[in-house]
Amino acid sequence: MENEWTEPGAHKQSLFRDEQVERGRKLVARDDLLTSERQRTRLEIGDLLLEIAPPGESDMHNGTHRVIAALASEIGIAPNTAREYRMVAAGYQGSARKRVAESGVTVSYSVIREAAIDITGSGTPAAERWEKLFALLDDPNRMRVTVPEFRSAIGAQAVAETAAGLSPERVVKQLSEQEDLREAVIAAVMEPDFLREVLLADPMAEVRVRDSLAEIGRLTRKDVTERTEDGDERLIGQLRSRLRLLLGVSQMAPEQVVSIADEGLLDELSTACARVSRWVDEVQNARTNGRTVTQ
Repeated sequence: MENEWTEPGAHKQSLFRDEQVERGRKLVARDDLLTSERQRTRLEIGDLLLEIAPPGESDMHNGTHRVIAALASEIGIAPNTAREYRMVAAGYQGSARKRVAESGVTVSYSVIREAAIDITGSGTPAAERWEKLFALLDDPNRMRVTVPEFRSAIGAQAVAETAAGLSPERVVKQLSEQEDLREAVIAAVMEPDFLREVLLADPMAEVRVRDSLAEIGRLTRKDVTERTEDGDERLIGQLRSRLRLLLGVSQMAPEQVVSIADEGLLDELSTACARVSRWVDEVQNARTNGRTVTQ
């Protein structure tokens, strides 16, 4: 069996360049910090791996696995994870990437992974899996494609991974970290038959669910309606949510941003900040004009 572990730095000069290692480390750091960018980030890691180890018919015997394991060790990810990113990037090229990007629909890395590689064992050919995804994207009312929806489209069983032997805390942690697992669990929990079994087994479960929904409603109303005169709670809620995201980004240390972002992302940041600055000026002008009118 091939030895997957590689001493950091060993044979690095002959396998890949320092610039490639640095790029990989920045991408891994970005993947940890910017969860909403994971599809883009993981595909860029996969593209980097394809750059140092182009696809071939005999990966097992041409040293490709050794190169992948070496770079994975340098940038801080597991060799199996690196191989997955490379396989997904190789299976998601050209027109497919363009089609998804132009659709305007949110498609997670987990969905792209299942379209590129048949990890569920559905037996559906790759070309057909992509056609199923494109068909979902063509729905004019669709905003997002979830893993359970895609698995259903390709005839795969959407089953959550077993939690045997895991503490409740560990299960909750996995649900917060693994998007496909969380979506599968939510889909399973929302099934009427499952809910019926839960409620029959514990009549108080329905009371707890109703109490939780009522509390969510109360917190939402408290956060939104107290400051709303026109009753447009949805827009106010969206504005507050986006302001929190903006404040979260602004709290990142500049040195950290520069260390994890490539030049393209830094340019996007500058453009976005300039647009926000102009928008704030416009809001202030509207605010001043509004006060002048009402005085």
